[in-house]
Amino acid sequence: MTFLICNFILVMQLLWRVAEQIMGKGIGISVYLEFFYYASAQWLPTTLPLAILLASLMTFGNFGERLELLAMKAAGVSLFNIMKPLIFTVTIVACCSFVFQDKYLPKAQVKMQSLIASIQQKSPTLSIPEGAFYSEIEDMTIYVKGKDIKRSLLLDIMIYDFSEGFENVAVTLADSGRLRMTEDKLNLVLTLYHGEGFSNFDQKQANTAGIPYRREMFRVKELIIPFDANFTRVDESAYDNSHISMNSQELRHIIDSVGHRIDSIESRKQSQFTERHFMGRDQQANRQLLSMDSLSKVAKMPLFNPNVDSLYH
Repeated sequence: MTFLICNFILVMQLLWRVAEQIMGKGIGISVYLEFFYYASAQWLPTTLPLAILLASLMTFGNFGERLELLAMKAAGVSLFNIMKPLIFTVTIVACCSFVFQDKYLPKAQVKMQSLIASIQQKSPTLSIPEGAFYSEIEDMTIYVKGKDIKRSLLLDIMIYDFSEGFENVAVTLADSGRLRMTEDKLNLVLTLYHGEGFSNFDQKQANTAGIPYRREMFRVKELIIPFDANFTRVDESAYDNSHISMNSQELRHIIDSVGHRIDSIESRKQSQFTERHFMGRDQQANRQLLSMDSLSKVAKMPLFNPNVDSLYH
C-alpha cells in the first residue's frame, strides 16, 4: 500500500508538470493509461526506497508503541537481529532495482518521451468558444458570436486568414456556417452561408497611390482548412543516441570516449599556449631575437671611465 501511494504521488507530480502539453488533445483513454503505465515504471527506482523507508518507520513505530521492541530486547534479541530481515529485504530490493534501471528503465524512458512528444504534436480538440477569438488553427483566427446547437450552426462568423502574412490578411464574414471534419481527419470543411470576403492583392505590384483589394460576396462557400486530428506516434529511433536510452555499459563507453577527446583537446591547447607565450610569441622562422649587427656595435663602443676626482675639485 505504501508503494502504491508513493508511486501515485510521484506520477501525479509528473502529470502536473506536463498537464498543459497533453490535456485537451482529444486522445483516447488508452493513451492516458499507457502514459500512467510508463510513468509508474519511470518512477519505480525512486518509489521503492521511499516506500521501504516509510513502511520501516511505521513498523518499528508500532513495535515501540506496543512495547514489542522492548519485549524482544528483554528476551535477549539484539537490535541487529531484529533488523536482519529488513536488511536482507533491502539488499534484494537494491539488487533488483539496479537490474531494472540498467535493462528496463531506458526502454521505459524512451517510450515515455516518445509518447509525450506524440501527444504534444497532435492538434488540440477543436472547440470554438462563443464571443472569443479562437487561434488554435495554424495561420487562422476565428470569431463566433453565437451557436445554434439544435441546427449545428455557428452564427456571425468572422475569419482572419494569415497564411499570406500579416500584411495580406484575408477577412471573411458570414451570417452562419457549419464545421465538419473530413473522413481522413486531415482537414476541416467550413461551410459558410451569406457572407463576403476581403483580401489584398500582392503589394509588390502596387504603387504608392494605394493597395488594390478584392471583395467577394457569396451565398454558400466552403473553406478547406488543414487540421490534422490524427494521433501519429513519434519514431522511437530518434532517441537511440540519447542518454535516456543507454544502459550503464553504454554510458561508461560514452564517458570514456568523451574523456579521451577532452584530454586530447586540452593537450593540444596546452602545447599551442606554451609555444606561443613561452617560446617567443608570434615569432617567424627566419626572425632572430637578437641582431648580430647590434652586438658588433656594442663591442666597438669605447669604454667610459669617469674621473671621480673631478667631483671634488
